[in-house]
Amino acid sequence: MSTNHNRIRVADLETNQPNKILKTNLNGELEFSDANGLQTENYNALDCTTEGKTLDARQGKALKDMIENISTSPVSLINDLTTGGTTEALTAEMGKTLENTKLTASLATDVETQIDSAVTEDKKVISRLKLFNWWTWIKSKTQTISGAWNFTNKVTLAAGNTALPSLIIPNGTLTTAVQNGAIERDSSGRLWTTRSGVRYMLTEDDGSYIKILLNGGQKTLDTPSPYITTNAVTDTLLGTFNAGSLSNSILAKLSMIGSAGDVVAGGGTVAPTVNKFQIVIKFTNALLSSSAWGPGTINELVLIDNINVTGTTSMLTGTYAPWDSNVGLFNGLYVWDSANPGNPKNLNGVSAQIFCRRRTEFADSTNANGKNQAIRVYTSITSTLIERIRI
Repeated sequence: MSTNHNRIRVADLETNQPNKILKTNLNGELEFSDANGLQTENYNALDCTTEGKTLDARQGKALKDMIENISTSPVSLINDLTTGGTTEALTAEMGKTLENTKLTASLATDVETQIDSAVTEDKKVISRLKLFNWWTWIKSKTQTISGAWNFTNKVTLAAGNTALPSLIIPNGTLTTAVQNGAIERDSSGRLWTTRSGVRYMLTEDDGSYIKILLNGGQKTLDTPSPYITTNAVTDTLLGTFNAGSLSNSILAKLSMIGSAGDVVAGGGTVAPTVNKFQIVIKFTNALLSSSAWGPGTINELVLIDNINVTGTTSMLTGTYAPWDSNVGLFNGLYVWDSANPGNPKNLNGVSAQIFCRRRTEFADSTNANGKNQAIRVYTSITSTLIERIRI
């Protein structure tokens, strides 16, 4: 009989001892050993898959607690995408909705974003670069804006050229209710603007009407005490013409309504020899001369000259200087540059001011004899109007 197998002694089988276990000794023989001395390898985790390791009692306790804490309540189903909760579940219908509305996250190209016609929804997204490229592209396209745009900062238009003006306002119909600040064009093409609730036509050089260069307000000139007893000249500004207001071919008209009520207001027996009301134009950057070859000698002209006006209320009229087509010529006087009197100057580069002048002169100019009457010079100007008839 072959002995190439494990054997057990007969004497060991005849014993009656508890807690014994059969195991192989060093000689390959089966013998009983104490079961309490058996060594096993415990593992205190739930993630081991190695053969021969035993589960630690602490992990058995953890499994028991997990089983006892499992909820046996039925799950609540939600059929919308707005209700929250940590113990609710979405229905299959809501899953279908999410599937139908999800984005593919595919990036659109420049060509796909820069289109001029409607397209079907392809669920593509646009990157920041493509959005920047689209904005650059859209600004270069001709657009028709149908909504009302409000600008909180200034609007700067491109300079006009031989082909395109900076701004075009089409002919239309004026609004029924005026709006302050509005600029409108009527059906005939005339431009209108509104201020303080009143609509005014904007100036146009088409020869169909007279342009007002100056519409001065009311002025009251009253000599303060102790009044005038010596030669005096008093100028009161009525209006200003900036450079560009005048031109070499301008024809203008000056009209005024006013009154003067001069009275003797003190002692003295000698009346003034001159008591004038005048309207004077002064050139602030030019000189005038009667010679086309010489430098300028004066910088003002008297447009209205009423001698010894006393206590009258009337239309103040007088000779005024017409402007003609001769270059730099103003009523027979040539215009020269005040900064360089040897250079002629065109009227479109001249700035000027209009004054009301009261001139009082006595034979005794300084009242050295003490006999001059004290004159109270009182002037009321109702209106000063300068109209450009043609340019």
